[in-house]
Amino acid sequence: MISINETTKNGMNIRNITIIDADIDTDLNLGILNGNIRNAFTFTLLSTNLDNSSRTQYQAIGQLKVVGPLDYESIKNYTLVLFAFDANNLTTIDVTVYLEPENTKAPVFDLMPGFLAYEYRAIENTLHPVLNGPRVSCHISVLFN
Repeated sequence: MISINETTKNGMNIRNITIIDADIDTDLNLGILNGNIRNAFTFTLLSTNLDNSSRTQYQAIGQLKVVGPLDYESIKNYTLVLFAFDANNLTTIDVTVYLEPENTKAPVFDLMPGFLAYEYRAIENTLHPVLNGPRVSCHISVLFN
């Protein structure tokens, strides 16, 4: 389980995962098999121990990164199926990424459909209703020049 903010920047590494293979001369391919809605993540090879001539097993580190837009209101979590494939064998692991909400939405005015602004006209010497609690009272508008 991984928790990240919905405002996590593209390119941000969110988890390194170690992959081990008993075959010392393995060549791995990594990726995301399922659950990558809107291609929000990548899982790629970060490093291996192939340069270590005394290794007794193959070891690699895969890097899970954010590469697309995240939006808590649309998708609260991703259940990713990550894979490692060595030309003969496939292994998978389920990783759930939970999004933490951030204050990303600006407040808006609730206008009537078709209106872009509120407008109020006061006509001189005319009664107009004023809502003040549970009662409506009337006031006279007087305009001064």
